[in-house]
Amino acid sequence: MRPVNGTDAPGRRGGQAAGPLLSLLAVLVLMVVPVAAQAADVWRIAGTFNGWNAGDASWALSERGNVYVLEREVPVGTHSFKFVKDGSWERGHLGLSGAGDGTLEQPGADITLRVRAKATYAFTLDPSKRAYTIGVVRAEKPLLGMRVLGVGVVGRPFLLDLSGSVATKPWDASMAEVTVASGEATVEMADVTGSLWRVVPAQAKPVALRVVLKDPVAVLTEQLVVEVMPDVTVRLTDSGGAVRNERFEPQANGSS
Repeated sequence: MRPVNGTDAPGRRGGQAAGPLLSLLAVLVLMVVPVAAQAADVWRIAGTFNGWNAGDASWALSERGNVYVLEREVPVGTHSFKFVKDGSWERGHLGLSGAGDGTLEQPGADITLRVRAKATYAFTLDPSKRAYTIGVVRAEKPLLGMRVLGVGVVGRPFLLDLSGSVATKPWDASMAEVTVASGEATVEMADVTGSLWRVVPAQAKPVALRVVLKDPVAVLTEQLVVEVMPDVTVRLTDSGGAVRNERFEPQANGSS
């Protein structure tokens, strides 16, 4: 029988014919075996509620596009936590930055979460922007939380913060209402969420604010009284006879 392509000739099986065959096999292997994809980062929450366990799988965030999200129930109390990468503090962790704008940095300071009522919270992390959010997803009953940011001074604004409130559905601007019950002041919503309100007193008298949380389960109403001080401007004269007016700046405790 005539040899085909000389493959039956002595010395050809391991010689020139083997080269193209091995090359073909190599190409097939490259086509069939995919390149291993790079493993995605895994972000978890470690804090006082889990003993600062960086590898706690029950506190792992799920990747959703460019962000990581975790929804779970958080026990009542004051908690501190950070976001930890790949279950290891050495791999990276993010806490509050010193900028005071809610952004994150490494290592950063502990993030504080105060939980006043049993609820399911949504934690969202955007590592690329070093930003996070925390919000209530579900709660058994509503709770109205209020705090005053700043002091009451005639003609100067202070803020009423309702972000400590808990609702049985996702919070929106229509759920909160703030009006003046007594005294004189102007009140307006200070952000699109309805959780921050700007109040400007008109007289050096206490201002009573009526705060309403309109939740599907119950409507809560509370009254908050804020003391208001006069706007004092002091006329000062230096040794050279120059005169300047300087405003009295009260502190949160009423002292200068």
